[in-house]
Amino acid sequence: MPSCSAPQAARERDAHLEAEQSKVVRLEVEVAELRASLSRMAELERELDSYRLQATAAEPRKASGLWGFISGADANASPPRD
Repeated sequence: MPSCSAPQAARERDAHLEAEQSKVVRLEVEVAELRASLSRMAELERELDSYRLQATAAEPRKASGLWGFISGADANASPPRD
């Protein structure tokens, strides 16, 4: 094993530490971006659910059977048979 001088070993350690710190910063930035993206996706999902509820509420309701016939909701249907 080649021997290194103390100052050279310290420089190598510092360079390695600097590289690791750089990785940590990049990963923290990536995590922050992913969290923001996930938050936006959750926001869009809530908005989509809201639109789905509005669409469901806007759909015409058709009653079937006897009550549909009585209410006139199913005007083309013949009266239910007993």
